Amino acid sequence: MADTLRIGSIFGISIELHWIFALLTLFFVIVSPLFGLIWILLFVCVLLHELAHSVTAMRNGLKVKKIILMPLGGASMIDEIDVDPKVEFNTAIVGPIASLVIGGLFGILSIFTPVGIITRLVTLMFILNVFLGILNLLPAFPMDGGRVFRGYLSRKYDRYKATDITAKISKITFILIFVGTVIYVVVARLPLIDTELDLAITVIFIWFLWGGVAAEEYGMKVRKETRGLGIKGAISTHFALVGENRAVRSLYRLVANTKSHIILIRRGGGYAIVDISKAKKVGPAAAAGSISIDIPVIQKGISAADAFYRMESDGTAIAAVVSKGRLVGIITLQQLHALINLHMIKRDRLA
Repeated sequence: MADTLRIGSIFGISIELHWIFALLTLFFVIVSPLFGLIWILLFVCVLLHELAHSVTAMRNGLKVKKIILMPLGGASMIDEIDVDPKVEFNTAIVGPIASLVIGGLFGILSIFTPVGIITRLVTLMFILNVFLGILNLLPAFPMDGGRVFRGYLSRKYDRYKATDITAKISKITFILIFVGTVIYVVVARLPLIDTELDLAITVIFIWFLWGGVAAEEYGMKVRKETRGLGIKGAISTHFALVGENRAVRSLYRLVANTKSHIILIRRGGGYAIVDISKAKKVGPAAAAGSISIDIPVIQKGISAADAFYRMESDGTAIAAVVSKGRLVGIITLQQLHALINLHMIKRDRLA
C-alpha cells in the first residue's frame, strides 16, 4: 500500500494525502459530519500554510517536490540543500504568517456571522489558525520557527553551528513547555483524569517534536563528518539499459545472460527502472516502458550526504548517476548508507 494518495496539484506542486489522514477524514465524515467539516476546513488551512512555504521557495529558485497532508499537520518537500540563510528565513516565516492572516480573516468573519453554530465554527477556525501560527513561531525544530531561528543565526555562524544552537534552544523550549504544563495542572487543581490527560498529551507532543530535533542534529552531523566524501564508492554498474519499447519476453533472457537484475530504460530526459514483478500482468509482448517507474537522476560529483538527502526526500531506494549527461551507473540508498556509515566509523577511529 502506498504511503500517500495524490489528489491533484496546485501551481505545479503535487498535493498528496497520507493514507492515515485519508482514512481519518473518511471516519470523521461518517461518524460526525460536523466534526468532519471542521477537520477538512482545518487541513485546507494547513494546505494554505504549506503553499505559502512552497510558493516562496519556488520564487527563490528552490525545487518543491510535493506537499503531503498528514494527521499531525503538513509538510512541504523542498530541496533545501545549501540554502541561502535569507532564503531559508523567508521561506520558513511565511507559513506562520499565512496561518495568522487566515486566523485574522476568520476572526473578522465571526463578527458578521449570525449567532449560532456557524459563528462557533468560524470562531473555532480563528482560534486553531492563530494557535497554529503562534506554535510554528516557536524557535524550535521541527517547527517553522526553528528554521526561522536557524536562518537568522546562519547570517552570523556557519550552518553547523546555527543548527547546533537551534537544537539546544529547541530542547530548552520543550522542557519549559513540560514544566509549564505541570505548573498549570497543579495551580488549576484539575481533576485527576484531566491532569493525567494534559500531561499525557504534552509528553506525546514533546516526544514527537524531540524526534524532529534529533533528526536535524543527526542530519547535520552526517553532513559535517562526510564533507569531501563523494558517491564514487557506492556507484554500481550492475545494470542493463534497454529501449523503452523492448518486449518484456526478452528481459528474462537478458537477466539470465548478464546477471543484471536491475534494468533501466531512458525516458524523456531521465531514466526509469523496469519492475519485472509486473511482467505477468502485462504479458510477454508488452513494452518494457509499460512496467517502468521513473527514478531520480543525480550528478556524479554530488556529495554522499546530499545524494542521501535527495533520495530520502524523493522516497526512492535507487537513482541513476550521470556525468556530463551520460549514464555512468546506479546507486542505491542501502549502498549509500553503508558508505556513509563506514566513513563515519573510520573517522571516529582516527579521532
